[in-house]
Parts: sequence; structure tokens; C-alpha cells
Amino acid sequence: MRLIAQRYKERLYLRMYDMNAYERERKQKITLAFRTLLGDKCAVCGATEQLECDHINGGGKKERREVFGNDRMKMFRYYLQHPDEAKEKLQLLCKEHNHEKLMDNKEWLRR
Repeated sequence: MRLIAQRYKERLYLRMYDMNAYERERKQKITLAFRTLLGDKCAVCGATEQLECDHINGGGKKERREVFGNDRMKMFRYYLQHPDEAKEKLQLLCKEHNHEKLMDNKEWLRR
């Protein structure tokens, strides 16, 4: 009986690992498609590393919380289905320029 339980547990762990790998791959594909939609480079300097999604007019955290339930993947999927709205509202910024914009516009006060 113990051997059967042990094998069942091993198969269960393998299935869970496979699902986690599938989810990771799916999220990577969605993120890559989203970045490609927005140009895959910083809107200010053209950097391609450490890119962050930025709402052009600010208020991104509030929108993400209220509309998408703080689910980043849900937001990415929505904007992939509405590319014109994404290009109008969003931009990619490198970490440095996103932080600079946050400080310059005092966006941390709106959180």
C-alpha cells in the first residue's frame, strides 16, 4: 500500500511540475506578444533590457486594480485584443526612465 501511495504522490508532483512549466511558457508568450505590440524598446532611449509597462497619463496601478483585479496577465491579454487602445494608453519604458517619470510627475502620490 505504501508503494502505491508513493508512486501516486510522485506522479502528482510530476503533473504539477508540468502544469507550472506550461503556465510559465504561456505567460512568457503573452508577455513577449505584449512587448512586441508596444515596440519592444524604451520609448525614451530605445533600450531593450529591463522594460516596464507604463501608463502614459499615469494611474496605471489604479486601473490595474479596479479593471483587471491586479492581474497583469489579464491586462496584457485585454490590450492584445485591443491594440489601438494599448498604443494610445501605454508605453514601454526602461526601469530608469520609468522611475524618473514616476518622480517627475509625482505619480507615487496617486497610488
